Amino acid sequence: MRYIQLETNSEETLTEMYTNHSKYQLRQRAHALLLSNAGLPINDIAKVLGIDRQSVVRCFNHWEEKGLAGLYNQAGRGRKPLFTPEEEKIVIKILDSNPRKIEGAIPEIERETGKKGSKSTFKRILKRGTYTWRRIRKSLKDKRDEEDFRAAQEELNGLKELEDKGLIDLVFFDESGFSLIPYLPYAWQKKGQIIEVPSAKSKALNILGFMKRDNSIEPYSLEGSANSSAIVSIFDDYVNQRKEQAKGQGVEPKIAYVIIDNAPIHNSKEFRKNELKWEAQGVRVKRIPPYSPELNLIEILWRKMKYEWIGFDAYESFEKLVKWVENMLKEFGSKYIINFG
Repeated sequence: MRYIQLETNSEETLTEMYTNHSKYQLRQRAHALLLSNAGLPINDIAKVLGIDRQSVVRCFNHWEEKGLAGLYNQAGRGRKPLFTPEEEKIVIKILDSNPRKIEGAIPEIERETGKKGSKSTFKRILKRGTYTWRRIRKSLKDKRDEEDFRAAQEELNGLKELEDKGLIDLVFFDESGFSLIPYLPYAWQKKGQIIEVPSAKSKALNILGFMKRDNSIEPYSLEGSANSSAIVSIFDDYVNQRKEQAKGQGVEPKIAYVIIDNAPIHNSKEFRKNELKWEAQGVRVKRIPPYSPELNLIEILWRKMKYEWIGFDAYESFEKLVKWVENMLKEFGSKYIINFG
């Protein structure tokens, strides 16, 4: 098997590129090299990134031949674009008003630009315009207090800055359930063929986690429902773990701000009466406003696990489901990476 072994300075450069570069292709190529350096085979890298094996091999070849310069597209390569930049703006505006079906927008595009293009051409234009094909989500934004949301968003940004300076720990807590009733993602499928995933009623595996933006997580699992007593016990354990880790390192633990939502078990009398005790031990609970799930970044992790990372075979049995969930959490930060920005 072929793997890329990175020097420390190269790994740091590629990590910076993967995290912050404005070009999606370059972030993706850097991601491929980092995954290989972490020991992931080429076929698995292709699956994680949603590209073909040959694209990964090309990336490796260019890296080995030219280093960092090999990751950039060479000037002058490829066909000249059919539409000018100004015409692409017109195309995007028309497609933006027809977000579900490109075919329905093609006649109007032809009238406005005087040019004919294929469906794949318009897909490329949308991708260049940072559009992606994904599920339309239900929204509860109309139910939230927008002023409270903006205030919480600003406060959270301030906490992120403090963590970036090394002054605090910013932690996102939540729970999510997994069962043999699958969350069905989109997938490329041949015409006339359908990918089918087993589905069955089962007990739930509840995962609770304390996640940071550096792709680290302290997970806990419960078979069955999570109640206030269980949550309090898990918080107690997490607080004690932090104290023990700091003691072992001979340092004072940083203050941790734990972001949680307004679920009933997070607002119970039992939970709230323990908050002062945890704060005295350096862990402060911060609640986000109702109907503001995007402020709790661990929601992104649950979504990735359920819709992107989990294998179809996980739904064959509860044992396989548990193993998949455990492996995803164990390899979060190495095989499975989220760019929180």
